[in-house]
Amino acid sequence: MTESFLGDHTDYSGLGAPMFNAAAVSAIRGYCGWHIAPSMVLSGKVGSAGGKIIRIPALNVTEVTKLALTDGTDLLEGAQWNTAGLVELAAPIAPCLSAIEYTVTAGFNPDDVPDLIAVALQVSRRAASAPAGTVRSQSVNGASVSYAFSGSGATSIQLMQDEREILDRYRIARLP
Repeated sequence: MTESFLGDHTDYSGLGAPMFNAAAVSAIRGYCGWHIAPSMVLSGKVGSAGGKIIRIPALNVTEVTKLALTDGTDLLEGAQWNTAGLVELAAPIAPCLSAIEYTVTAGFNPDDVPDLIAVALQVSRRAASAPAGTVRSQSVNGASVSYAFSGSGATSIQLMQDEREILDRYRIARLP
């Protein structure tokens, strides 16, 4: 399991249940498509539609240490990359599925993403304090609340629209 970006921000009003914190972090990472924080070494495989541009599924990429085809062909030499995870290869490659292995350092320092931590704590608190389940939606003037349940009847973690809007800046974008 990857390290949580909540760090020491886990005890609040006696509701600091690690399960709700982990569920909130998992929901956020699932929505954003990657681990977000803290900065760490990540590795995996990606595919390509062909050509010279590939995307590493991470943001705030600070170092690329490996970029190679699974047959051993080195793609790192002459490649240029940016913090958004886009890599321009020195030469075009053929289309492939999960044939490019990468190792990068990416992610944000938790101290630099207070909005992310605030959303995680809000989601965790809501899940921990909901009497009948996790709040899925709410109305202020109509005073209505809807609860989210998984297919088994267990509560599920839901992100509200305002939380998703905050998280959108940490979401992996589609290729141009």
